[in-house]
Amino acid sequence: NGTNEYFLSTSIPASITGNLTVAAWIKCSSTLAANAAVAGIFRSSTATTLYYLLVAGGATDVPRAVAQNTTARSASGTTTVCDDTWHFVASVYVPGSTTRTVYWSNGTADLQTVSSAAGAASWSATSARFAVGAQGDSTIAEYFNGKIDEVAVWNTNLSTASLEAVFDAADAAGATWNYSATTGSYLETANLTNWWRFGDGTSDDYSTASIADVVGSNALTGTGIDATNRSTDF
Repeated sequence: NGTNEYFLSTSIPASITGNLTVAAWIKCSSTLAANAAVAGIFRSSTATTLYYLLVAGGATDVPRAVAQNTTARSASGTTTVCDDTWHFVASVYVPGSTTRTVYWSNGTADLQTVSSAAGAASWSATSARFAVGAQGDSTIAEYFNGKIDEVAVWNTNLSTASLEAVFDAADAAGATWNYSATTGSYLETANLTNWWRFGDGTSDDYSTASIADVVGSNALTGTGIDATNRSTDF
């Protein structure tokens, strides 16, 4: 609801030590007043973001990825996504590299590569956790006002072709598509470390505000979740 609702895990997989891809389907219907976090990895013990995907608030409402060690580095797309339509957004990061890329897919890729000083050189699982719907460091902030579905994390940097194949398959099949299945150029199913379905009626339990991790062991626990703000899949 953009005010107090979010999901957190207690840890991240030990296999996330390098390259990373974060993706989700999102829907927001109006201009966001401030940055709104979609999903990412944060440190629970400090106000330090490791890596996350968000929608930049204000007049732009474009996807943005932020990587941070001591200095935040970001890459932003160019397409507005808060138009009351479901969009597939994904971001790719290579730690220690000068390349951060953001993809937005709605039939085509909106890609930006940022060449600047590198962010975090490596991941550390110490006090790290996933957050969906808010920035999940020691101070919860940047609540997402809208809908989020089918959040997935890979411990590799998926190519543009792979992301397009994921988008095409999910867009055609909707909530029935399996992210663990190869399709077209998407062959990196072994690198899928986490997948939270949301709203599928099987892996989610809103009575306990819990979302199961379909492929991993990092279940999400919700805060502030109520029936009026739950929805079905995209």
